[in-house]
Amino acid sequence: MSALPVPPAPASAPRWLPAGSPPAVVGGFQLRGGLFYLGTGLRAAAGNAPEPALIDPTVEVRRPAPTKAPGQLSYAKLSPAGRGTYLEWLASGRQQPTAPGNVLLFLSGLERRVLVDLRREGTQEEYAAIAAELARLRHSHAQHAAVERHASGLLTVVSTLAAMSADSLDPPNPADVAPAELPPALRVGVARFIAAGAPVPGDWAYSWHSHHPERGWRAPATRCPDEFASLFGLRFRETFAGQGMTVTENAPELAISYTPVSPGFGGQRVVVRTGLPDIERMVTGPAGLRMIADRVQAELEPYSRFLGTTPQARGTAEAFALLPPGVTRPSTPDLRRLTEWSAATFAEPATDFVVVPRDQLTGLLPAASGADLALVVALDRRGFGVEPDARFADPGRDSDAVVFRRTSGAPARPGPGYLAAAALLRLAVTVGSPDAATFAWKISDGLALSDVDRRRLHARSLLLELRPPRVAGVVAELAMVRPAHRDAALDLVILVTSVGGGLGPAELSLLGRVVHLFGLNEDDLRARVENLREYAYDVTAARRRIWELADTAALLT
Repeated sequence: MSALPVPPAPASAPRWLPAGSPPAVVGGFQLRGGLFYLGTGLRAAAGNAPEPALIDPTVEVRRPAPTKAPGQLSYAKLSPAGRGTYLEWLASGRQQPTAPGNVLLFLSGLERRVLVDLRREGTQEEYAAIAAELARLRHSHAQHAAVERHASGLLTVVSTLAAMSADSLDPPNPADVAPAELPPALRVGVARFIAAGAPVPGDWAYSWHSHHPERGWRAPATRCPDEFASLFGLRFRETFAGQGMTVTENAPELAISYTPVSPGFGGQRVVVRTGLPDIERMVTGPAGLRMIADRVQAELEPYSRFLGTTPQARGTAEAFALLPPGVTRPSTPDLRRLTEWSAATFAEPATDFVVVPRDQLTGLLPAASGADLALVVALDRRGFGVEPDARFADPGRDSDAVVFRRTSGAPARPGPGYLAAAALLRLAVTVGSPDAATFAWKISDGLALSDVDRRRLHARSLLLELRPPRVAGVVAELAMVRPAHRDAALDLVILVTSVGGGLGPAELSLLGRVVHLFGLNEDDLRARVENLREYAYDVTAARRRIWELADTAALLT
C-alpha cells in the first residue's frame, strides 16, 4: 500500500504544549500528552536556523508511516514519511516502541524548553511533569545508550533547576543502596543551608549520610532501618546540642554540565551554575556523619544479631529489651506490610495511579478498627493519596479505590474547587463522555486546580470509568437544584468543555446529551454556546467566569 499525503495545515505562531494538553491534530494524527513545540517560525537556541524540534503543521506528512529510523534530528528535515513515523509515535502518547532517533528528537524539544524557556523561571508543576516523562523514557528505552545518557543528563538538570526555584524542599528519602551520585534535590537542599551559614538539620543530615557512597552501612543499618534512623537522629541531636550541624568547609561551586543532543544548540555544552557549594566535593561533613553512624551501628549490634538469628522475634518484648534507651519502637507488622506494598506497587517511576479492589487495600491493615480511615492516614504519611478518601467522603458502594502519588507537602484536604470539579466530571460521565480522563483535565484547567487536586480528580475519573453513575441519580440531583442555579451549572459545563480549544463534534455531542438532562433542546444549546463564545479562547477570562458560575451553581460549598 503506498503512502498517502495528508494536506498541510495553515501556518500558526509557535507555542509550547504543556503536559496534559488536549490532543493536537497534525497530518491526520492526534498528538497526545503535550510536551512539544507546535507551529511555525521558531528559531533555534543557537544561530538563525529553525528550531529542530518544532512540529511544523504546514509541511507534508505521509501515511501510513514506515518503521525505519529517522535520518535527521530535525522535524523539518525529515522526509514526509519520516514525519509520519514520528507523529504516529507521539499520537500513541509516546507509549509504542519506536526508533531511538524519534525519542532523541522529542528530547531535543525538552532540552529547548528546559535550557532556554524555563531557565530559573519554571514552575514546580512543569518541572515535575518534564522530570516524570524523562524518568519514564529513560526506563522504557534503557537499551539505547544515547537515549539513556541524554534523558539522565537532562533529568539531572531539570531536578537541579526545580530544587533551586522551590520555596521549600523536603530531604530525599533515605537510600537503600547508596547511589553513584547524590540526588540533585539533596545537593541543592543541603547547600542552601551551608551557603546561608545555617546549621544542617537532622533530617537533611541523615539523608546526606544515607546517600553518600562511603556511608559504611552494615547489618544493623540494613536489617533494622527504622531503629537505625531513630537512634541516628537521637545521637545527632546529642552531638550538635539540638542545633544542627554547622559546615564551614569550602567547596567548588555546584555546576551541572550538559551537552544537548539537539543540533539547535550548535554542539555547545550548557553549564547550569547554582552559586552554591558542591557538597559532593566535601569531606568533613560526611566524615562527621559517618562517625555518628558507626557509633549507632555498634549500639544496635546486639539487637541486630538477635533478629538475624531469630527473625520471628521482631516486635516482641524480648527484642525490644535489646534496643538502646530512647529508640523509637518499630512500626507494627501491618504498617510494615503496607510500606512494602506501596514500595512494590509504585516501584516504577512512571506509575502514578493504581486501581485496587477496596477489600484488598483495607486488608493490608486487618488489625485496625475503622480500616478505611486508618488506611488513608497511613498512606498519606507515606506520600500517597486515596480516592475515595474516607476522611472527607463516605466510600459508600465503591468496590474499588485508586491509590496515587501526591505532591510532597501538599495539603491532604481537597481545595475549594475540587467539589465543583467532581460534580462536573460525574455529570459528563453520566451522559457518556468518551474520555473521562481528558474531560477531567479540562475541568482541572478551567478551575485552576492544584496539582494534588488534579491527581485526585484523575483518580476519580478512573473510578467513574469503571462504574459510571446512574442517569436517574444525576437527574434526581438536578431536580433538587433551583432553576437559576441550573442555568449557571449548564453554562459552567459549556465553558469547561470549550475553554482553550473551542467545541468540536465530540464536545457538541456530549453537550447535546447534557442539555436533555436539563430539559432543553439543541436550539437552546446553540444559543448558550453563542452567548459564551467570547470566552472560548480567552483562558484567563474563562477561568474567572467559570469560578463565578460554579459559585452561583452552589458547587463550591
